[in-house]
Amino acid sequence: KVDSDWLKECFVGEVCSVEMIDNLEEELRVDGVRCTARNMGGRLVLLFIQDGREMKEFLEKEGGKLSKWFSSIRPWTTRTVDSCRTCWVTCYGVPLHALSEVFFEDFASLWGLLAWVDQRMSSRSNLEFVWLSIFTSSPRNIQDSVNIKIGEDVFTVLAIEERMFFSDKKEYIRGP
Repeated sequence: KVDSDWLKECFVGEVCSVEMIDNLEEELRVDGVRCTARNMGGRLVLLFIQDGREMKEFLEKEGGKLSKWFSSIRPWTTRTVDSCRTCWVTCYGVPLHALSEVFFEDFASLWGLLAWVDQRMSSRSNLEFVWLSIFTSSPRNIQDSVNIKIGEDVFTVLAIEERMFFSDKKEYIRGP
């Protein structure tokens, strides 16, 4: 038997930027929006309130504030599933002259869509590897060696999906 009663009053929001997801509930509270937000994977977030109010009423009152974070909000249905997953990929062998958002957007498009690049790339504080967060609909683990042509030169970039764990300190920890 399927238990979906608790989802009847829920809505699903698609965040404008995945970087918002980690602190979304806290940011909503700071803005005076009292609701629970749970990451569903990819860009989708399940929204619900626990104080007895109806979600529809809540959205009529608070909808304007929510547009700051969400590109769309719709009622949850039994068909609501995010076919996308977010993964971290470590890239080795990236030529230094290719370290740019544009390069990584193109590179990530081999598997999906670039969500964001680790801050250490833009600050150039780590030149050994680059971490990318990628949205992908592929169920397979990313582990590829990719030949990249820049000008007349060809470089081999190794892309390995990392197993990441979320600690109680809200930090990502690389797994084995």
